[in-house]
Amino acid sequence: MLNQISHYLAAYEDLYGAMLPTEAIRRSIEDRLLGRESIGGIAAGRSWEWTPASGGLSGASVWRVTDGKQGFAFRCWGKGADLARLAWISSTLRFAKSSGLAFIAAPIGPPFHDAHECLWEATAWLPGEPLSESAYESTAVREAVSGLARAHQSLMVTEAQPTSGRTLEERLSRVLTLQSTPPLFDLSTLTAWPELGELAVRLTADANRAAKQLAPFALREWDLQPIHGDARPEHFLMSEGKLTGLIDFGAMRRDTVLADVARLAGELSLGDAARRDEVVGFYETAAERPMDRAAVAALDLAGAVLSAANWLRWLGEKQAESFDAELVRQRLRAIAARLLA
Repeated sequence: MLNQISHYLAAYEDLYGAMLPTEAIRRSIEDRLLGRESIGGIAAGRSWEWTPASGGLSGASVWRVTDGKQGFAFRCWGKGADLARLAWISSTLRFAKSSGLAFIAAPIGPPFHDAHECLWEATAWLPGEPLSESAYESTAVREAVSGLARAHQSLMVTEAQPTSGRTLEERLSRVLTLQSTPPLFDLSTLTAWPELGELAVRLTADANRAAKQLAPFALREWDLQPIHGDARPEHFLMSEGKLTGLIDFGAMRRDTVLADVARLAGELSLGDAARRDEVVGFYETAAERPMDRAAVAALDLAGAVLSAANWLRWLGEKQAESFDAELVRQRLRAIAARLLA
């Protein structure tokens, strides 16, 4: 996904000459996304300020749009977005929000193509600061995990019944591919990004280890339902100890909830198995059902291996130049901690 965003942002900068769209384009987007067609003409007569959103590696594709009192998040999906998929995501999130989950970032109105056929979407700007993965605090983590469990319960009833499938089989296939076809990179990449060195050296061995750990679960049938798909700590916004925002559903898909639990627990624990089990325990309490902790551990390891491979490819192809270098390095260090534990 970062690869796609990076390519798109470069093209978008060529179109507009800057990361911020022209005033004419901004006004047309405001009128369509905040105008009469969607939520009663909020944009009419107001002066809106656009600023790039911060806090994540994909933040440059999201703008905060505010008049000083009311704020919105405007996201550009780029050209060629899958409209059917976005419609499914939007309707699913609106259902979840209408069920009482005020912290869900649900789209407002229909998406809108600007003059360059780039697709835009708006949500309310949700308050709070991202959950910290570097300063683990049990009370805040418990609150965030409880919110994830409530979101899963709400999303589950958007379908008559969860279906079953072998989504872990696809992950195993991707990990096995790394054993025979690791990403290509050169020494200049490792010179520019020394944090990649250990990841590159260990990748094949780590892929072998992840494949062995994941294999027993790959052919098992798992209940599938809509999940967040990228349940990283930075997508959980906290304010005064409460979950105020669950954001960035661009990777939303039908999968086992274990995938979300493993992503969040893995990135919060950074290789600490006891801490990962604590996070999973919080989820079990909130969801009132047990989790297969061995499967969570296998998914965490596989996810770290696949993330390492993705960064080797992206940085080798110089696809991450649009992102904050320190954020990239933080991500690389976090992946290494999960793999080296």
